[in-house]
Amino acid sequence: MTEKTVSKLQTFIKTGLRRIHPIYWPSTISNFNLWEATGQAPVKRQIMSRKWTWIGHTIRRPMDCIARQAFHWNPQGSRRSGRPRNSWRRNTESTIQMNNCTWTQMERLARDRGYWRSFVSGLCSEME
Repeated sequence: MTEKTVSKLQTFIKTGLRRIHPIYWPSTISNFNLWEATGQAPVKRQIMSRKWTWIGHTIRRPMDCIARQAFHWNPQGSRRSGRPRNSWRRNTESTIQMNNCTWTQMERLARDRGYWRSFVSGLCSEME
């Protein structure tokens, strides 16, 4: 998702939370206090957490599973000229490289579910 999309989604959720917990214009509350009062995490953190949880789940699947094979699929052909779009795979690989890891190391980490959960929560807490 683009930053603009995440920002719009974040605004929509904050508006909904302010309506559910009657917080209207005269009585203002900071967004941080709103997230704390409602027990919600920011949207960007939720998206990252779900993405990495899904990656761990998919890595633990058998090698003949099509979802697992999609990680290593490399489409053939050429793209239009210009700046390449940021694909899901490129985004994921850049996040992995920021943590000084490789796909094979990630596959090894994902085998241990408890460790993977702590890895994902640490990774997503950095994204705020």
